[in-house]
Amino acid sequence: MKDLFRFVARGSVGSLIVSLFSAMLLSILLFGPSGVFALIYFPQTFLGAIPGAIVGVVLWFLTDEMYSRVGPLRRMIFGAATASATVIALTVYYVANSYYYYLSLQLLFWTLSYSSLQGALAGLICPARRINRRKHNLPTERNGLCETDEASIAAQQTERSAS
Repeated sequence: MKDLFRFVARGSVGSLIVSLFSAMLLSILLFGPSGVFALIYFPQTFLGAIPGAIVGVVLWFLTDEMYSRVGPLRRMIFGAATASATVIALTVYYVANSYYYYLSLQLLFWTLSYSSLQGALAGLICPARRINRRKHNLPTERNGLCETDEASIAAQQTERSAS
């Protein structure tokens, strides 16, 4: 459980860095040098932590089930793909249920670019491996079965050679 919290928290922080930085940049461009104070009007920037948390859960699952250690480039690719798919699905759902907005190629392009950047940074900040990796008992059971099978085969061969 501690590992899951580590992955989710780091993914959220990585995604939140991108959303807050872009909100600060936008507010400075729109409102001038005192535009940093316009962050009060952007409470939705903190919703940018949600795709990073989803990236953290996906990377946590991957480090447990498939990989013992995930390199930085692979984490960035998994993060960008996960965040992009999540945000594009939410955008299409939001636009489909809205009377005021329409789905355009420009909206999809900028949403894909922004969410890929969010996911890549969230994946990069996530840890490369888990601290407490689950132990699978399957190989030791197989080894035990193989040893008993070998012992029974050896006993059968000695019986045949004795007779």
